[in-house]
Amino acid sequence: MCELLATISIFYMNGINLKEMGLISNGFQMEEGRVGIRTLFRIGAGILVLALVIQPMVFSTSEPPVVITGLDWNVKTGDSLVYEIRVTGARDDSNEQYPYLWSHLNNTRILVDVTYLSELLAFYTPEDFIENVVEVQKVACRFENGTSLSVSDLFIKSIVSKALMPVTSWENFDPIFLDQWSGETQMYEPDYTWVAGFNNGQFFFGYLGQSWHYTKGWSAMINMTTGVPFYIETHDNYHDYGFTTDVLELILVSHVTS
Repeated sequence: MCELLATISIFYMNGINLKEMGLISNGFQMEEGRVGIRTLFRIGAGILVLALVIQPMVFSTSEPPVVITGLDWNVKTGDSLVYEIRVTGARDDSNEQYPYLWSHLNNTRILVDVTYLSELLAFYTPEDFIENVVEVQKVACRFENGTSLSVSDLFIKSIVSKALMPVTSWENFDPIFLDQWSGETQMYEPDYTWVAGFNNGQFFFGYLGQSWHYTKGWSAMINMTTGVPFYIETHDNYHDYGFTTDVLELILVSHVTS
């Protein structure tokens, strides 16, 4: 609208005859070959009123925001989980000199203590749910023999924490997140997507990334009664002229309630 008024005003200030150019009809007031200034203001006022009338109509047709509701914790602070770690990998001939990422963790066990559960709200947007529930640190981890995780192994603590979920109506939760990776395919740095859905009657949740040369991320199978992940897999795959594949699995051995 502003652009239209500005265009007409420029024509007026420069004495351009809009009637001769075919831009206005004979019904407009003419003053020495120029459009009357009062007529221009009437045009502008009419367009402004029309815009104000149409604007609320446009907003009134917008869909309500997607929200997550009905959440509840079925685990408690003080619950203990035990996971067994299995590590696998593969290299082609051109990459066999590269060591496997997590081989030192193979056939070990970690003890996970639930240390904090955030108070749940009546509803969340997907973004709020990720920030204020999923990404909040909920657990402490150590090896079964009591040894602390090294700095390079703390990703395990992070993944288990994020995969520990409040229970909900899983069928309603499913469509809020994508069922598979979707994003911009970068050259090297992966683009990540939160995913969720059903697989063989089980609910999975994860964070997956992909680029031309890498697929990375983690996914977890969730116990739909407790919200506890009973299987978690994290992977780091590189593929170009050759490939490297590293996979770490966490298998739930026990869940002791407080």
